[in-house]
Amino acid sequence: MQQENKKAWLVLTIAIWVVLQQVNAADVTFKLEPKPTQNTYNTFLQSIRSQTKDPSLVYEGIPMIRPPTNPDTYLLVDLESKKDKNEIFVTLALSRNDLYVVAFADKFGGKVRGHFFSNLNIDTIDKAKKVFPEVQVFINITYGESYSQIESNAGTNRLSFPLGFDNLKTYMEKVYGMDTKAKDYSKTEARFLLIAIQMVAEAARFKYIQGRAIVTTNPNNYKILSLENNWGAISKGIRNAVKKVINPALILQYPNGTTWTVTQVSDIKNDMGLLKYVM
Repeated sequence: MQQENKKAWLVLTIAIWVVLQQVNAADVTFKLEPKPTQNTYNTFLQSIRSQTKDPSLVYEGIPMIRPPTNPDTYLLVDLESKKDKNEIFVTLALSRNDLYVVAFADKFGGKVRGHFFSNLNIDTIDKAKKVFPEVQVFINITYGESYSQIESNAGTNRLSFPLGFDNLKTYMEKVYGMDTKAKDYSKTEARFLLIAIQMVAEAARFKYIQGRAIVTTNPNNYKILSLENNWGAISKGIRNAVKKVINPALILQYPNGTTWTVTQVSDIKNDMGLLKYVM
């Protein structure tokens, strides 16, 4: 009987451990080694869309993310690679309200370390755990979440800094476990965020960016910036289109920087992955 009780407790302990692992696990994982393929990247982004869209909100065939909640909740996305032959993970936290990347987590000194943009107002470990349940140390990122502030700290910008799996992997491995007191930490962190935000959140929003991120994208693509900077306006234009006509017209840019006037949903539909929640 005692032996049977031991077995029962062992089974229960394992079951509890599995449940806890599932609770704290990321919602989506993307492996950067071996090198991703178009299919694995497409599947990854479709999983993000599926977990953030509202099935009842579809406009012109394009899904919309769910209405915002208060408090916000987060989609946790693991980026997985190898560093010095060891598996490493950097976890991005995406707001389910708008797909903004609000934080990321890595390991430093054997502890899970969370890095949070200041707008989350993380000032206690309990607040940090509401984003990353396993976090042990929290740090506030020293600059804001806007592209202009990230670019300023990165020492580069979206027109000059190419997308692509290789670049994402390089900067993920650089920032992972890096001492925040290191001379180039802020620059390295900002460059990682600059590419990770675009290749995860922006690519989930826009199939156009998804297609350009599969291979190293040449800089100076103004259409990418134009889409990123106008997601809300584009979503509202499509949401309120009458007989597929967008009014007022959207003033965007072609890749070469010339003006792109969008008056029909069909002009931009194929570029879209998700609409922002708008009324």
